[in-house]
Amino acid sequence: MGKRIAMYAVFLLGVTILITESVRMIVGRIRPNNAGLEEVIRVLQFPVNNSFFSGHAANSFSLTTFFVMLLCRKSKWYVLLYLWPLLFSYSRIYVGVHYPSDILVGSIVGVLLGGSAYKILKRNSLLNNPT
Repeated sequence: MGKRIAMYAVFLLGVTILITESVRMIVGRIRPNNAGLEEVIRVLQFPVNNSFFSGHAANSFSLTTFFVMLLCRKSKWYVLLYLWPLLFSYSRIYVGVHYPSDILVGSIVGVLLGGSAYKILKRNSLLNNPT
């Protein structure tokens, strides 16, 4: 069971990265650190690829959602795991590499993908076999 969950998590991460990079190529939004906003925002990093939407937000929210949905039956405290992607995503705005809308869309995409991966896992009856 653990190997299958790990396999789904790795596959989920790969799908999330693929979707993120595909959308970035299509949208082509310039990052705030390259948009002439250096005097208005704090810029601590200078990545050169496109901004929309945040891969960090999408990846962290997708994995967190997947594992929270897996573990929610065992304890309600697993919801606190969302502190990690929230802080992680905020850091991307703080260092000047994403707009808030990049984070918002990345978070939504991540939650949707993580929830979908959980539903696929559940549909395949892997969770119905208690071990």
